[in-house]
Amino acid sequence: MSTITVSVALPAATPPADRPDDRRPFLAMTPSRDGAHVTVETEGEDRFTIRLHKAIEYLRVASRQEQFERQFRVLQKELDVWVRSESSLKGAYLTIRDEALLFVAVMEKMECDPDFEDRLSELDLRLHHDQDLNLIRLNVMAVPAVSKSVLSDFLDREFCLTHAGDGSRQEAEKR
Repeated sequence: MSTITVSVALPAATPPADRPDDRRPFLAMTPSRDGAHVTVETEGEDRFTIRLHKAIEYLRVASRQEQFERQFRVLQKELDVWVRSESSLKGAYLTIRDEALLFVAVMEKMECDPDFEDRLSELDLRLHHDQDLNLIRLNVMAVPAVSKSVLSDFLDREFCLTHAGDGSRQEAEKR
C-alpha cells in the first residue's frame, strides 16, 4: 500500500524559511486493505482512521477555503480601487451581515446622492458577475453621513475592516 501526502496552505504568522509559500505537509493518508477507510497521520504524528469519503470531503473543504481566501484578497483590492476613485466618500467598511459580506459605503453628506448610488450599484453588479469571485457573497449599502454610534448598527461586532482606499485596511473599532 502507498501513502499519499497532501499539502495545503495553512495560515501562519510567518512562513518557515524552507517553505516561503507557506505550504507544508498537512496529513499523510494510507488506504486500508478494504479500501473504505484511510489512516491519517497529521504533522504532529497523531494517527486516526476515517472513512475514505470523509477524507475526500475534508480535502475539498481545505481546497475551497484556499480558493475563498484568494478571492477575498482580490475583492479587497477591487474595493480599494473603488474607494480611491470616490471623492464623495466619508468612509468604507467591509463587514458581515445576513450570512454574506457587506460593503458599507458612507457618503460625505446626509442628502441622497443618486450619482453616488449609481456608481455603487455599478460596483455591485461588476463584482457580482466577476467569475474570479464566484465564492464571495457580497451585498453593498450606501449610508449617509451618520454618527459612529448609528454607523455601528450596520457593522458586525466581530468582523469589520475599514477600507482607506490606499490599500491599507484595519479592523474597525469594536463597540
